[in-house]
Amino acid sequence: MNIAMIAVLLFIVFLASMVNGLCPSECSCITSSAGDYVYCNSRSLGHIPDDLPNNTHNLFLQENSITSIEIQFCKEMPQLKY
Repeated sequence: MNIAMIAVLLFIVFLASMVNGLCPSECSCITSSAGDYVYCNSRSLGHIPDDLPNNTHNLFLQENSITSIEIQFCKEMPQLKY
């Protein structure tokens, strides 16, 4: 694969991440064809980050200090599977 094709591919991946939303600074995100995986484990979070990618299908929040989840969160993230 030549350098021009690699540059185009990287640009497309960058644009896709912009459309789906950026990863919260407290988390790590992986984008796949099945949706975004957002890892926010062990970050001492007291609440779920507000700026999750729109295509988040899997959200990992283990080992934090989150004690409740707003019902509105569930309504805003219907694609969330886990």
